[in-house]
Amino acid sequence: MQGLFRIKNHRKVSIFHRQSESELSWLYAHCVKPIIYFERIIKQWKNLQN
Repeated sequence: MQGLFRIKNHRKVSIFHRQSESELSWLYAHCVKPIIYFERIIKQWKNLQN
């Protein structure tokens, strides 16, 4: 929940500075992409365990 709150705050700040696109692209590169990457690794690891 704390992470979501931080993202909401980040969005407000970015819109305030009128840099929402670059801020969101940074957020995507540093938050969304790693999550997808780690999920993929976890799936592969689980497949190896079976």
